[in-house]
Amino acid sequence: MDYFHEYQKELFSAASAIATFLYRKLDKPKSRLVWTITTSFAHQLIPPPQQPDGQNPPLLLVHTRAVSIFNDGKEPLTNVEVLLNGIPGNINVWPPRRFEKIVHDVDQRCTLVFDFLAPSEAVDIQLLSVENVVLNFTSIGIPSVMAVKAKEVLAVNVRYEPAIARPRWKVNLQFGLMIMGVAGTVYAGLWLLKWLTA
Repeated sequence: MDYFHEYQKELFSAASAIATFLYRKLDKPKSRLVWTITTSFAHQLIPPPQQPDGQNPPLLLVHTRAVSIFNDGKEPLTNVEVLLNGIPGNINVWPPRRFEKIVHDVDQRCTLVFDFLAPSEAVDIQLLSVENVVLNFTSIGIPSVMAVKAKEVLAVNVRYEPAIARPRWKVNLQFGLMIMGVAGTVYAGLWLLKWLTA
């Protein structure tokens, strides 16, 4: 008991640091699905020189959009559905995997269904459409994402920003210094409280 009273500040500081570490590790939810639009561009295609028949080819705009879906939870997700407000003409999924494309005849919407998404697994969906500028006519528009959900959970739309990838040792060093800072702050607070009440 005397040992505890003698080192109670140190023990409490260490317990606070361990609690902070465990909170960061265990705070990850069991089921969490997030999605975001990573890129969306319009590319102008310059037509080739005049054709032999004297006709100039039309100016084309190529619209692209990339949607990323990520399983941010600790458990696998099943029946992941991406509801689009239209029928995509050109679609590419990376990494390549099997999916089902369901077209709704009533409202001409489309659902992409993925059977399985493992923890920390991501799927990128690239959509593409071509627009004739002369006719001002989009034959196949890029549909918007209306909803993303899985059998276990609804997806959350998050903001996408590029970030600099840092070496793992730097991330671990920063995390270790943060834990030491928490322990040091608790220890200083207990020491100050003991000094004021002495």
